Amino acid sequence: MDKYEKYVGSLIDGRYRIENIVGDGGSAVVYGAEDTLMHRKVAIKMLRDTSPSVFNSRSFEVEARAVSMLSHPNIVNVYDVSVKTAEKYIIMEYVDGITLREYLNHHGRLESDEVISCASQVLRALAAAHEKGIVHRDIKPQNIMILKDGQIKVTDFGIAKLPHTETVTAGDRGIGTVHYISPEQACGDDIDSRSDLYSLGVMLYEMATGRLPFSEGSASDIAMKHMTDTPTMPREINPDIPFGLEQIICCAMEKDPENRYQSADSMLRSLDKMNDDKTYVFKTALLAGNAEGQRRGEKFMDKQRSFFTSRTGLIVAAVALACVILLTIMLIVLIPSMREDEPTSVTVTVPNYVGSIYSDVAFDEKLSEGFYIHAVPEESDEYPEGQVISQIPYAGEVITVNNGEPVYVTLRVSSGAEKLALGKIEGNYKYVINELNTTYGDLGFAVLCEFEYNDTVAEGDVIRYTYETATDVIKGGLITLYVSVGGERTQSVIPNVCGMHVEEAARLLEAEGLIVGDIKYTASAAKENRVITQSIPSGTTVPGKITKVHLEVSGGLFYGIFTRG
Repeated sequence: MDKYEKYVGSLIDGRYRIENIVGDGGSAVVYGAEDTLMHRKVAIKMLRDTSPSVFNSRSFEVEARAVSMLSHPNIVNVYDVSVKTAEKYIIMEYVDGITLREYLNHHGRLESDEVISCASQVLRALAAAHEKGIVHRDIKPQNIMILKDGQIKVTDFGIAKLPHTETVTAGDRGIGTVHYISPEQACGDDIDSRSDLYSLGVMLYEMATGRLPFSEGSASDIAMKHMTDTPTMPREINPDIPFGLEQIICCAMEKDPENRYQSADSMLRSLDKMNDDKTYVFKTALLAGNAEGQRRGEKFMDKQRSFFTSRTGLIVAAVALACVILLTIMLIVLIPSMREDEPTSVTVTVPNYVGSIYSDVAFDEKLSEGFYIHAVPEESDEYPEGQVISQIPYAGEVITVNNGEPVYVTLRVSSGAEKLALGKIEGNYKYVINELNTTYGDLGFAVLCEFEYNDTVAEGDVIRYTYETATDVIKGGLITLYVSVGGERTQSVIPNVCGMHVEEAARLLEAEGLIVGDIKYTASAAKENRVITQSIPSGTTVPGKITKVHLEVSGGLFYGIFTRG
């Protein structure tokens, strides 16, 4: 570790100041660091070179490419990547939490609410990855981070299968972790997104029961069991598991991918039903129509036959038969007198409300006639305010009700993007930025500083601020701080910083009373970290203290191969 401890206190890429070592994964070291430009805490994952296998480097680059393609609240964000030098590293958001593995080790099996919440967030992350053509291939509790507020972050895309590539093969380690491996991964067959759903099914099994479906024997024995054996039913281990949740787990763990959930979204819809009603039982058996389901059904029937052929079973059957005969006689006598008041049943097809504006649905007689609409607001940065996100029952579902009774439909309606309640903002702008990141950092937003002359507000203090909700920036929007530079008007002459090292250029600009603006790295044959262009030509006279000079800097010829956008 000595070699990597020396980086503590150093400045990487002229921007990231390493503060401490927060993790050691064997092939990589993870540091806590400060992004001195954005004034936020970040994590730096640096590849070790003590075991310089081709896979370690290749896996690291796969992870960089995979996560750089993704932006989702349940996936750890990547801010910057460097894989072109001897020291390879990824700059990512700093996640203050523990792994699901640590949480399970401490708590054992979880309550159904926790299982559903965790699995639903993982599924949202997988849905985002699968939409981009990325298969994680290593879903397990060790790669799931839990934040203090319960938010889930999926990490470690090191063996991910990227779109239109072969990426890492099974021989390289693409097989994943054996306890959570899908049958098709275990036998080396082609895999797709449904393989991640199997691994998640195993993880649900462990969360709900407190133990793995297969854990005894060598790694090859466990892999074989995933291909051939049927695990103990979850409710036999933990009877408190809702029956519907057991159905979901079993469907996700079907050995044939064709019999599993076909997408993360479809599995998420099932979990949403369970979240709304823990007593919900899926009327269409999730295991119906496949050999495994038939085998379990036959096993169940064998148990019933053995019971009814026993002496006890015969006595119970005789008593039951007598009750049936008595009940039949009563019905024959009572039905004629009841028939006049018997309600007639009708079937109703549920319309599609998703995508509609809730107010249009609620007041449109054609849409709402015969239906009782219940709206549940939900913050969303993907759907405009008032738009219906989803519905239960689903569109096209056929419901049988008594004539004249309404069909109850629950609509999840967007209340718009999450808004920050910033309160009072005052004081030195550096302090303000630090407080914003500390208090609201997990909500996501961008901070922009604009500098102004002001005769009454002290230099460096915030004069005012504006907040603009802008989902195309990031989730929380854009906060612009207007900062005082004092009342003294000065003039500055723009120096020529082209060709200088970016750090030297920044020092010179600041010495001339100028503000270093955006620093943009780009692929260039020029020497790395050298300024290529400046936004204002040298020799130009500009207002001092408030003028920003933006720089374009060389990142080397191969810069940007694995970076976002």
